[in-house]
Amino acid sequence: MSQKAVLALACLVLVPIALSQDQEKKSQDGPVHGTGCVEKGVEAGCLVLKDVKTKTEYDLKFDDKPASVGTAITFDGVSHSGEVDPCQQGKIVHVQKWTHIRMHCPRPTAKKKASAQ
Repeated sequence: MSQKAVLALACLVLVPIALSQDQEKKSQDGPVHGTGCVEKGVEAGCLVLKDVKTKTEYDLKFDDKPASVGTAITFDGVSHSGEVDPCQQGKIVHVQKWTHIRMHCPRPTAKKKASAQ
């Protein structure tokens, strides 16, 4: 069998597999509703929230004015599983609407400096 025939056969086998995996990822995208406290992410400028019911961590991308760190919110948004993001912390969600709610959010703890020895 020639190299061209082997390459063509490989493409016929592998391309549909790759496309089906991409479709699976896209089918996981969709509406998201969550509730919790907005916290600073590990990376600068990142905001995260851990849902109080599902314990899912979300990387929040606000379409409008973002909620402040330490604020309890409930939100509606859209997840984007295939999106690459510098925050790399939690499931990426583009928040379309959010509301401040009455819920206690723990104060962020200050990071302790390493003691000099």
